[in-house]
Order: sequence, then C-alpha cells, then structure tokens
Amino acid sequence: MTLIELMLVMGLLAVMMGIGLGAFASLDPGRRAALGQVTSLLRTAHNTALALGAPARVTLDRDSGEILTVGMRVVGTWHFEDESLRGSDGIDGVFPGSGSLLDDEGFMGRGLSFDGAPARARAEFPVQDDPGFDLTDGFSLEISYKPESMVGAQLIEIGDSFQLQTSSSGGVTAVFYRREVDALGQRKQGARVSVQTAAGVLRPDQWNHIRCVYDRRSFRILINGVPLGSTSATVPVWDVEGPLLVGGGTTLPSGVLDRLVLAVVVGSERGLLPLGVNFTAQTPAAVEFMAGGGLDPTVHQRPVEVGLDFGEGRVEIVRVNVYGTVE
Repeated sequence: MTLIELMLVMGLLAVMMGIGLGAFASLDPGRRAALGQVTSLLRTAHNTALALGAPARVTLDRDSGEILTVGMRVVGTWHFEDESLRGSDGIDGVFPGSGSLLDDEGFMGRGLSFDGAPARARAEFPVQDDPGFDLTDGFSLEISYKPESMVGAQLIEIGDSFQLQTSSSGGVTAVFYRREVDALGQRKQGARVSVQTAAGVLRPDQWNHIRCVYDRRSFRILINGVPLGSTSATVPVWDVEGPLLVGGGTTLPSGVLDRLVLAVVVGSERGLLPLGVNFTAQTPAAVEFMAGGGLDPTVHQRPVEVGLDFGEGRVEIVRVNVYGTVE
C-alpha cells in the first residue's frame, strides 16, 4: 500500500470504531438494568393491588438503594348490617351473651355500639379457624370509629397477636406480639411491638378512619389517611390462636364502630440499585397503591416521580400516574 492508502484505511477504521463505541455506550447496560428493575417492581405493586383488591406499597430507601414491594390480600370484611354479622369471606360473627349491639347510625348503614352494654360485651369472629388469617409477614387493619366521648378502651383484639386501643385523651395505640424461637428451637410468643399516636387525634362525634399497617419494615397508624405514628420493626408476628374481637374489654368503646377490613401480606419482592446509581433527593420514601391499583390519594395528591441519578448530571425519571400505571 502507498502511504495515502494506508492513512485512508486507518481513517475508515477509526470512524467505524467510533460509531461502534458510541452505539455500545448508548446501550449503557447499567442504566437499562436500573430503569427496568424500578419499573418492574412498581408495576408489580400496581398489578397486585389491582388483582387482589387490597393495598400494596413500594418502599424506596434513598440511603441503601433498596426497593421493597409488598402486596396484600383482603381476608375479611365486615359491615355489621344484621345480627348474623356476616363476613365477606364466609366468616360470620356472634354476640356471645350480650344480645344485639347493632346501631342504625353506622358509617354505611348500621354499625356496632357498646353504649349501655355490660363489661366485656363483644362481637366475636372465629378467624383462628381459617389458615388465611396469617399475620406472620404483615397485615393491614382498618376500622371506622365515631366516638361520643373519649375513654381508654379496647377496639380490636386478634387472638394473642394484635390489639388496638384508644386512650381517654383521644390517642390510639396498636400492639402486636412478635414470634420468637427458644433455645430448643420451639416457637414462642415474644415481646410486644407497639406504636402510638399523640393525644387528641380522634375527633368526637366525627367518623375517624383508623388504619394500622405492618410490612416487616415499619409499624404505622394512620387516621383519615394521615400517618400519625410509626416505629421500625422487621420481626414476624405471633400466630393467630384466638378469635377476632370487636370490643371485649373491661371498659368498652363509646360511640359507633363500622367497616372493619383486614388484609394480610401475601408476598414481597426486593431489589437493589446497581452500583453507582442512586435515587434522587426528590424521590418519595414510599409509593402507596390503594385497592384497585390507583395511587392512594390520601398519600399522593399528584403523580409520583421516582428519580434515578446515574452521575455526571444524568437523571432518569420513572413516573407513576394517579391511576397507578407506570411510565
């Protein structure tokens, strides 16, 4: 080859290599993997909430880059419309020894009222006989409560696993008992894990929608959709060995209770951002989906944007719109 021909060939090779490297760089496998993982886990939560008709949650840890998707399934719904205390999943209740406790002023139709009832009056549901009522990996419990006056009373008890109580100052306390293993490898009921709100969160003569949620990451109380108490916890919940009780304490709740819904965690999926990829500071700590798949409007008033920072000014946004679909 002449010198000119050699230089021409080398120039063509340089151009071709540049085009190839540019195409390879544009693929950026780390970027595609991070985007795909975040998008997939958000869609999993949306699809779970849609398919099972129960809440789902995606937690985004900005410090560790961990993503946790938790799905739930409703295992019991009661509206207290008649003496049969019929449940949506075939678990009906009874009023043991206390007569009817129904009141016409429920949140939706009739409700439960313990005014004038004897101590330990209760509505009782034999959930311990149903294997679906497994709180081990987490749960969500909702109850609507319209107090006439503030008293320290037990609202809900589930076997020896969970309790929901009110205080005379208008606060709410939720407790579950952890499952532990002794030195012989036998399971036993362990210490209690509790979370409580400040005083005065319950409003008298108004409907207060109380929700307790545990997802093996945090134990929270929400009133009317607003988080008002939270504690960190990762332990399993003790077995449900007794019935679900509404009321049943020595001091009974004042006012009316209605619309009890219990859901349990049925699956979780974890992910971790690739090295060098981080969530942006504007990324929310959690994305909450309500039953049906849409974003929970009490938590998210607008579409949610999850930002991924790849360094050197490169940022990608994964958007979740109000209907829960992921773009």
